[in-house]
Amino acid sequence: RFRFNDKELSYVAHCPYPDKEGLLEKKGANKGQGYKQRWFRLKGNLLFYFRVDELQDWESTGDPIGVIVLERCKVENIHSPTHPFGFGLVFEGDDTRNYILKAFSIQEQE
Repeated sequence: RFRFNDKELSYVAHCPYPDKEGLLEKKGANKGQGYKQRWFRLKGNLLFYFRVDELQDWESTGDPIGVIVLERCKVENIHSPTHPFGFGLVFEGDDTRNYILKAFSIQEQE
């Protein structure tokens, strides 16, 4: 297991030149919750997500509100008429830690 404090995570999350970054919609963790727009930044195997304001600016919202450690997980496409660019992060051996995300285009999904 990794141990990071908040200051270290914030530093990594705000480092320039992430491996990938962009706007996605993330489904809420509780049943019945809808999707919320979040700004995602991938640095190594750490996927950070931030709140976005009405101008889709994430930098003014401060530190990340979450981080997903991408270990022992796979990406599954979730295509449906209501979620044409949806995908899930499914963790090996842990059904409670799955994430459902939506992109706005096929390019953003990749």
